[in-house]
Amino acid sequence: MPPHSADDIYEYHGRTVHLAIHSVKDLERVLGLDEVHWLASTAPVKDFLLPPKFLNLLDQDGDGRVRVEEVKNAIRWLRASSKLETPSGEFQRSQVKGEELEEGWDKIARAFKLSEAEPLTTSKLAEFKAKYQEDPVAWGSGSLLPENVDDENQRQLLKAVEDVIEPDIEAVTEEQLDEFLTNAQTVVDWRNGSPGDDAWADQYPAYKALSEKLKEYFLLADAAHYTNKQPEFEWPKNLTDEELLSEFKKMPLVQPFRRDALDFEDRPNPAYLEELANFRRTFLKAEESALSRKQYLEMTSRFETYSDWLERAPSTGVAKLDTPQLQAWLDNQTLINQARQALRAKRESGLVLKDFDNLEKLMLFQEHLVNFCRNFVAFPDLYNPNKRALFERGTLIMDGREFHLCLPVDNIASHKKAAARSNTFVLYVEVESETLAVPVTSGNQGYLATEKRGIFNHVDGQEKEAKVLDLVNNPISFYEALIAPFQKIAQSLKDKVEKLSADKEKDLISGTLTPAQPSTTASSGSQKGSMLAGGGLAVAAIGSSLAFVLKTLASLTVSKILIGFLSLFLAFFIPAALVAYIKLRNRDLSAILEGNTWGINARMKLTSAQAKKFTQAPRHPGFVGSVVSRWIAFGLFLGLLGLGYYFRESLWILVAS
Repeated sequence: MPPHSADDIYEYHGRTVHLAIHSVKDLERVLGLDEVHWLASTAPVKDFLLPPKFLNLLDQDGDGRVRVEEVKNAIRWLRASSKLETPSGEFQRSQVKGEELEEGWDKIARAFKLSEAEPLTTSKLAEFKAKYQEDPVAWGSGSLLPENVDDENQRQLLKAVEDVIEPDIEAVTEEQLDEFLTNAQTVVDWRNGSPGDDAWADQYPAYKALSEKLKEYFLLADAAHYTNKQPEFEWPKNLTDEELLSEFKKMPLVQPFRRDALDFEDRPNPAYLEELANFRRTFLKAEESALSRKQYLEMTSRFETYSDWLERAPSTGVAKLDTPQLQAWLDNQTLINQARQALRAKRESGLVLKDFDNLEKLMLFQEHLVNFCRNFVAFPDLYNPNKRALFERGTLIMDGREFHLCLPVDNIASHKKAAARSNTFVLYVEVESETLAVPVTSGNQGYLATEKRGIFNHVDGQEKEAKVLDLVNNPISFYEALIAPFQKIAQSLKDKVEKLSADKEKDLISGTLTPAQPSTTASSGSQKGSMLAGGGLAVAAIGSSLAFVLKTLASLTVSKILIGFLSLFLAFFIPAALVAYIKLRNRDLSAILEGNTWGINARMKLTSAQAKKFTQAPRHPGFVGSVVSRWIAFGLFLGLLGLGYYFRESLWILVAS
């Protein structure tokens, strides 16, 4: 394949079209590319060997996956924030775009005495950030301490923000105020959507503690009513105190079972005395001693709705504040604006962590986003023998071979379903705490099997132990694909023969151990004679058939016999070869990725060049070669054929006689 020029928009790797992505400017092509032509549309972020901070920034919704729109948002933000056209972890002031980034740069440069011409690197920015985190005030913190505010109402609001958001380093910033107000509105909206009154919140724990046991009780009561018999429970003997308590917890709340109610003054379960007493105090009047079925059904309906609402509760520290106070702050827009202006004024004169975070995001995106898109929108590095794709893990060395394509797997069972349709032989290998899928793409199965061990050279340079946990068995080479159907037939015949042999052996053993019964009728001898006569006729028939076949063969020329055998061979060989070729040509790498929850748009068919690259068997440095022995064997075979042809007439006479 000719080398690609810098002006190429598309590149061909294997049998798949890839968008050419070499510079930051090329990312604009990604924005214009229809999503159906992205090689991947979704993938787990942990599959990529990139800095976790970069991946977390890319995963905007924090669900552990990256999708098309998230990548596009990252590209848009980078193009709006940077003037650099090449991936780099180094910036100068003139290469930054955007008011917020420029102001952050200027404050960092002023605080740490960075000259305008001096570049800022990721390592230097990390050093500055660490110093600031040790003592924000010493480096001119732009956050505001609540006690430094004169207005009492503003001070209370900022104090609540400080207590709830709990900043570890800074005091209150504008971002923290915005987060507080957003969470406060969420909590108030959730509380206003409660399906019940305030008493429900106090009652729910008492109901929740016994909800499953109440359900069990009324089901058993229905069973007792239906059978007109109380269920019986057997107790194990010689139990310790702990075992006895455990057995009690398995038993119903109360006995006997009454279909219309649960009576708390019947025989209560000792393991639930406290919960039963609390439930009775919460839901029953002093003079009541039983929970009716009607009460139970109403309670269940009510609290099922309530529990659904509880599960939607916002996970935020703001929830510990009461609703009236939160609502008062949210309604006081003047107070919010005044607090925000005070925070903004303080920030303009000093640093906040957000200034470091914005520049860190810019540098991470500038350095890694192009490489990420080359392994998400396109996969050129997967086809390059001198590079590794970001989702590859290293090289497995096993069975005298090197397996260079090793991909992470979360769940072997689900991955095998996808791998089965890939038409590829796949090993599942455990490497320390990680499981990898390793496609075997050339050679043969050899001694690859479960429990086989080898070593794994990780891309980080470490050597680790590897063990085969499982595999998907598909043909690896043309030879294996060709003989696969015949192997299945042979295995089927072998199974039948083994079964027949086992049955005969069983009959023989049974006959040996069982005493022979004496003949009681005169007809038994005649029956045996008939059997012997029938057997003789069968042998004679087989002999005459064999003689006919040999006579027919003797009357044919060698060329006709060879043509006949060749025709018969080709009748089986050609379809098998065609099926083998189609199977190998349709080996699909995309299914290997899809097995680990990737969304792949293109079919990534495996080429012969790739197959040899991904699985290699390097020659031994002292290799003499088995070529000579192969030629000797081939020569002997030809010699035997020649001798057979030369003495063909003698051989036919010998066979016929």
